[in-house]
Amino acid sequence: MASKVKSIFFLYNRKNLRKCRKILFKEHRKWIYLGDNFLDYFNLSQKLKGLGAEIKAQPLNNIAQGIRKEYIDYIGELSTRYNSLTWWESVISEKQPSNSTLFRNLCLWEKTKSLLNKEKNALLIIGNLGLYNQIADFFKDKESIPFEFLSKCGFYLKSILLLLAKRTFFVLSQIKKIIITKLKLRSYTKQLKRKLQQKPLILINSWIDNRSFSEKRGYYDSYFKKLPDIAAQEGYNVVIIPYILPTIKYGKALDYIKKVPDKNFLVPHYFLSFLDILKFSLANFSQIIKYKNLPLFREANINKLLRFDRWNDLINNRICFNRLFYVLPIKLKKCGFNVQRVIYPFENQTWEKVYLAGLKKAFPQAITVGYQHTSFSSLTTNYYISDKELRLIPLPDKIVTAGERPEEILKGHFSDRVKTGGAIRYEYLFKQQKRELSKEKKSTKRILVALPGEFEEALELLYKISSALKSFEAKIILKSHPTLPLGKIQRYLGLKAFPKNFHIPQSNTPSLLKTADLMIATSTTMALEALALKIPVLKVDLDFSIVAGPLIDMPEAVFSAHTEKDICELTKYILLNKNEIIKEKRNIWEEAISSSFTPPDISSYKILLNE
Repeated sequence: MASKVKSIFFLYNRKNLRKCRKILFKEHRKWIYLGDNFLDYFNLSQKLKGLGAEIKAQPLNNIAQGIRKEYIDYIGELSTRYNSLTWWESVISEKQPSNSTLFRNLCLWEKTKSLLNKEKNALLIIGNLGLYNQIADFFKDKESIPFEFLSKCGFYLKSILLLLAKRTFFVLSQIKKIIITKLKLRSYTKQLKRKLQQKPLILINSWIDNRSFSEKRGYYDSYFKKLPDIAAQEGYNVVIIPYILPTIKYGKALDYIKKVPDKNFLVPHYFLSFLDILKFSLANFSQIIKYKNLPLFREANINKLLRFDRWNDLINNRICFNRLFYVLPIKLKKCGFNVQRVIYPFENQTWEKVYLAGLKKAFPQAITVGYQHTSFSSLTTNYYISDKELRLIPLPDKIVTAGERPEEILKGHFSDRVKTGGAIRYEYLFKQQKRELSKEKKSTKRILVALPGEFEEALELLYKISSALKSFEAKIILKSHPTLPLGKIQRYLGLKAFPKNFHIPQSNTPSLLKTADLMIATSTTMALEALALKIPVLKVDLDFSIVAGPLIDMPEAVFSAHTEKDICELTKYILLNKNEIIKEKRNIWEEAISSSFTPPDISSYKILLNE
């Protein structure tokens, strides 16, 4: 870096924000926010409006594509050093951009270096302490770069209080679940014990939300569809291990479970004790990984970024909750259950590795099958591993994919344990009649906005859409992710109400897609469903999130917009020329879908159940 650089660095907080306003007012500098928190940026842009020109930098995705291979190999190197359950349950080892701060901060670090080569007199506002410490450490011998340091004691005190508050909430909420489960399911679970003890069992792990139960069809598995029924017909003893998502009330889900006549459920919290919860809450205090003598990443020591990510992991309750999956097989073994096969949704996340470790300890003879149920892209880095960690990472015995393209990709990493099964989750797509070109001119067009499950990503997308289309003459349908209630996003953006043309539906995804003229999305697999039904898709590029959905690897199949102006203009163009677009892109869409999803049949289910 040139010694003449006179940029000033601030860590984002209220005190420093006042200083930033004074500097911008007096010196008329340019400013940029370097962070991945859209809410911070949103508040910052409101308070600095009119005080200085904002520097627009390239989105994180562009940088992420450039460093992804080096990042994956770097984590592989760390895996060889820290190979242990403590390591595999850390978000650093998982490599998922939405959970770990490391990949995002590495992208921001590359962006910082690039900006300092171009902007010599800027005010840079850093979004988190990890990145701030990394920058300060790198420039510590360059006196020409002034830093506005803050008292770290205040930061760590706040973090410790947050840690204690989150752990307290975790303990109390999990104890509450234990009490509710044992009160509601005591007789139900005792009957299952007598019925299934010592019999060879197949466990199917799945998620339960507000779509899972109905009066007409009873239990409905969004991920495995007819698998429990087919397994029972084949003569297997099937048990469903449900994880109840926050979009359905926990007690209500248990009431539904009791009413399902032809399914066996073993709810994990029934087998836990209060002491287990206390142990889980201390799980990641006992063995804190200390990073020493680390390899360099792009000739830079990134120890500060690693420590920051580890600290965030400590604050997060995710590791505590994952320990439930480690203990569960051991508890089932003590209760006399005989598990022969385990089938679960495969995404190569931390809970899976912990679960596999628990299964290996309790039921070493059990066959584990991971079902790759959804799509992924080159930036869904948790699916990719380096050669160094291939023999170390906990993996299922078999990985069944939803299509040929994911099989081809995963075989490159996981060798001969991968095989195509079929897109069971998207079976309805192959039953739909081919969508014909619409000759009817509807008075009101319908635009389906598929919000992602990642909070920051959903915030930024909804902000851009509400700014771009608030006066647009169309019905804007907001479809939230099952794990992220729309009301939460609305509160954080300070929206008392959505624009009049925005609507929140009660219908399910297939019903919404049937009537949609256009889908707007970032990373959701719903976009592939739209293309399968011949619905054009507009992909929105974000500035503060690494968008890792399948659309980033198929640019020719979708339209892309970055600014609010682009969104508005492209939306008009697509709606006016929809039939011509369908004719032009039909073959591209069909190829994209056929490579991602294989039509399921009875063999798709049997491959999960048999060797």
